[in-house]
Amino acid sequence: MAPAAVLTVVAWAAIASALALSAPAFTSVPLAMRAAIAAALAILAPAMIAAQFTVHNAAAIVFPAWVPLGAQRPRGLDAMGQRLILFFGIAFALVLMLLPGLVPAGLVWIVLNRFVGYLAFVPAAFVLTTIVLVEVFVATELLGPAFERLDLSAAERAE
Repeated sequence: MAPAAVLTVVAWAAIASALALSAPAFTSVPLAMRAAIAAALAILAPAMIAAQFTVHNAAAIVFPAWVPLGAQRPRGLDAMGQRLILFFGIAFALVLMLLPGLVPAGLVWIVLNRFVGYLAFVPAAFVLTTIVLVEVFVATELLGPAFERLDLSAAERAE
């Protein structure tokens, strides 16, 4: 949890910086819209970071041979291809984790946009964040038995 918390604080700082420095680049976009989008991103950041950690840890548990340990990492075209496959698999899994929450969040945004305008991004982000965090919880519970079967003594130690 500590690495996710640190990354969340870094993401919040980056979002605040982007909001503060976005005025010259987006002169035609009102401040209220930029602030609403920044608030929605700040709400969504912890869930996305937790989802990324969950997907990366799931890849390490399910495919332990594909995750290099220590300073001796494989090199060459085959290692590059393996990393690309793993990257696209992780990106695909993150998109799949977002899909169940995008529909209800989109519906919340469509309904509330008529009444509150740009601020509809904030409750939509809450809905998406809640659904993604529930998925993260379910995924970690489902990974528990696979983690229990993992033999840590068989893993090679880093020099």
